[in-house]
Amino acid sequence: MKSPVFQMGESVRRLLQSNESLVWVVTGGESAVGGFSQTQGCRNYVGHFEEYLRWERRAKDLERSAQIATMQRYVFNSAKAGLTLKKLLGNFEKHIQQYHPNIVSYHIGYEDILKGKDYLQEFQKELDEFLVRVLALEYRTCKVVIQICHSTKDEWFNSLIADYAQVVLAVVNRYKSEKAYDNIVVVRHDELTKTESFKSTCLTDDLYLNAYGHLEIGRQLSEATIGTSEHYPGKDVSLEFVNRCHTAHYVAISPTISPTDDGICVSLPKEFQSEIWEYVLETGNQKVQQKGIENKAFIPRKFLVGDYTLKTKISGRQIQLKTIFGTGGISESLPQQKNTIASLESVFRSKESLNWLFMGDSITHGALWTFGYDSTPQIIEKYLHDVLGRREDVILNTAVSGSTISETLSHFEQRFNRYQPDIVCLMLGTNDSQQISPAAYYNELKELVHLLRKRGSTIILRTPPPSLRYENIIEYANQVQKLATQEEVILIDHYDTFSAILDTYPYLWDAKYCIMSDSPPLHPGPNGHIMMAKDILDGLGLWEESLFSDTWYGAELPTVNVDIVDALLLHSQENVGVNIQQLEERLQVPIGSITLSLVDKSGSKIRSVEQSQGIAWLNDLDRDQLGTIQVEVRPRYTAIIYKGIVPFPFQ
Repeated sequence: MKSPVFQMGESVRRLLQSNESLVWVVTGGESAVGGFSQTQGCRNYVGHFEEYLRWERRAKDLERSAQIATMQRYVFNSAKAGLTLKKLLGNFEKHIQQYHPNIVSYHIGYEDILKGKDYLQEFQKELDEFLVRVLALEYRTCKVVIQICHSTKDEWFNSLIADYAQVVLAVVNRYKSEKAYDNIVVVRHDELTKTESFKSTCLTDDLYLNAYGHLEIGRQLSEATIGTSEHYPGKDVSLEFVNRCHTAHYVAISPTISPTDDGICVSLPKEFQSEIWEYVLETGNQKVQQKGIENKAFIPRKFLVGDYTLKTKISGRQIQLKTIFGTGGISESLPQQKNTIASLESVFRSKESLNWLFMGDSITHGALWTFGYDSTPQIIEKYLHDVLGRREDVILNTAVSGSTISETLSHFEQRFNRYQPDIVCLMLGTNDSQQISPAAYYNELKELVHLLRKRGSTIILRTPPPSLRYENIIEYANQVQKLATQEEVILIDHYDTFSAILDTYPYLWDAKYCIMSDSPPLHPGPNGHIMMAKDILDGLGLWEESLFSDTWYGAELPTVNVDIVDALLLHSQENVGVNIQQLEERLQVPIGSITLSLVDKSGSKIRSVEQSQGIAWLNDLDRDQLGTIQVEVRPRYTAIIYKGIVPFPFQ
C-alpha cells in the first residue's frame, strides 16, 4: 500500500507517542464535520481518531499520572459546512487560536476544490499564510497536518483534487530546509482512496463520506500521524448495529392548522398535497391516527384533551413534517427555542458561536463502550449543527476515564481553564461513589461548581446513571440534585430516566439491548448515550422531532400470539377496554405495560392507549370503521411481547 504521507513530520509522531497532554484542533468543511447525513449515529472520523488517540493509545501499562496525561490528548472539531481556507484565515482566532492547540489539522474538502483550477494560485497563497500562522502558535511549537480530500466516483472532480494536491506538495516542499519541516504532515487521502472498494462502500450517493468512509479516513490519519493503526479505533467496532428509525427525512415545514367549533382542520403544505399521508395525535397516554383525505384531515374536539402533539407523516417518502403542539383545540407550531430555559436563551442570543465543554469520567468520555457509535457529546454536536442550525457551536470533551471530582480539580487548567467555555456540562460521581462519602462528594462538587461559576460559564449538572456494579450511586445522584437546587443551576437527571425503564424492565440491563454495554452494568451503550443526549436537550428546552428522535439500536423483542378475548371489556357498545390484572393472571407474568389499539378494516391502527395497571379504555368507538381490537403486552421480566388480535364485534 502507498505511504499515507508525502512528508512525515517526525516531531508529530514523537509528540503523539509521548506521554504528554495536548490539544488537537481539526477543522475544515463538511467532510470534517461528518454530520448525521453522512454517518447517521456512527462516529465521524474525528470521533474515531479521538477514541484511538485518547483511549486505545493511552499509557495503559503505566502509573495513573501517565494514563491521565495520555487521556488528556483532546481532539476538538471546529469544522463547519461551507468553511474554506480563506474563511478560516478570516476568523483564525475563533476556529483555531482560542483553543491553544499543539496540533492543527486542516481537511481540504469540496468547498476549496470546487473553486476550480482558476483559484489554484490564490489557494497557494492561503495555504502559505495558514502554515505560517499555525506553525507560529504556542511559541512556534505547534504542529500542522494537511489532509487532502478523498477520491470520488467523479473523474473530473478527482482531477481537480490532484491539482490541489500538487499545490500542497509544492508549498510544503519549501520548508524542506527549515526546522519547521519536521512539524508538518501531509495525509494523502486522495491516493489512499482510489480503490474501487473504497468508492463502492465508503461514499454516500452524493459522494460524501459515509460511516465506513469516516472509519477509513480516521485509520489513514492514525497511520500518518501516530505511525500505527493497530487495534484502531478500539474494541469490537464493526458498525453493524441496525438503526430502527423508520423515518427517512424530517422537514422544518408545518401543516396548516385551522380551529373550528367542532375540532381542528389539518391541511398539507402545497409541496406535499399530492402525497399519501396520515396524522398522529398524541395526548396523555393515547394516540389517534388517521389517513388524510386528499390534502386535508379533520380531528374532532373530543380527541383534543389537554396538551397534545400532532405529527404529520408523508407515507410514501417516509417524511415527517414539523411537529405541532397544542392545548385543548388551540394549537401553534412552536419555534425551536421557544421553551429554552431562560438562562440558556440569553447565552444563545448573545453569541452565534458557543463552546460547550463536557467534563466527567469514562461515561462522558465515551470511550470503548459505544462500539464506534456516537457518545453523548458527539450526538449533541450533530444535533446542534443539523437540527438547531447552530453550525458555529463547538463541542469540547475533556472528560477522562476514571476521574473523580478531586482529580478533576487537580487538572482544572487542562480540563477547563484554558478554553473559557460558554456552557459546561458536568457529570462526576460514579468513581467518587467508591472512594468518598456522599457528604464529602457534595462539598467537593460544590467547590467545583463555584470555580466554574466564577469564570462565567452556564453550568449544567448531570446525575450519573444507575449501575448494578455500584449500587450506591443513588446516594450521589441525590447529592447532585440537592446541590443543583441550592446553587440554582440547571439539573439533568439521568439517574431518574434510566431507573424508570430499567426498574420496569430489568432485562434491559443486558448489553444486547445497548442501553448498558458491560457486565456488571456500569457504562451506557449506544442507546444509553442517546438517552442521555435526549435528557440534556429536552431539559434545556431544545428537543424537537428529528432523525435523532427515532434512532435506536439493538435486539428487537420477539412476538408471541396469545388469546386475550377474556380480558376485553365492552361497555355500551361504544367503549372497549382491557383488564390488566386479568391479563397478568391469564399469562402468569407481571406486566410492565399494555397497548390497546383499534385497527380499521384496512388493517391500519386508528387509536391506541398505553397503560401499566387498572383497566385501559378507548371510548367513542366508530363501529362502522372498526375491524379488530389489538392488545400488545410487555411483561416486566421476560424479553417478549405477547400479542392478541380479536375481530370486532367480539362476544
